[in-house]
Amino acid sequence: MTNEQINIAIAEACGWKVISDTLCCIKPDINGDPEVEPIAPMPDYCEDLNAMHEAEKVLIDTGRMMEYGAVLYWIVVPQIARHDDHFIDWMIAGYLTSATARQRAEAFLRTLGEWEEETK
Repeated sequence: MTNEQINIAIAEACGWKVISDTLCCIKPDINGDPEVEPIAPMPDYCEDLNAMHEAEKVLIDTGRMMEYGAVLYWIVVPQIARHDDHFIDWMIAGYLTSATARQRAEAFLRTLGEWEEETK
């Protein structure tokens, strides 16, 4: 997926109404009414750790953080065997805390089943 495709998919998962032709969004308010907030630039989830931190709250709210952590682990530490029983040890060791915004964005979409492999 391109960064633009990733940003759009995450924005939609976070409740933003995407206006694709301008890459702007209408952010939902606390009550979920997307018409209350003004149009804003789409967050750059692929480059901004703060934006990804906000997106990760969706996974916290839906109880999917452990699944997300496991997916992120396989993205950040691909050289480790996938049958490694020491996931928590590696997480504590700091591998996941060093994940880039792009890695977190990919893991976020994979966790939600929204990741699309690029076709060549």
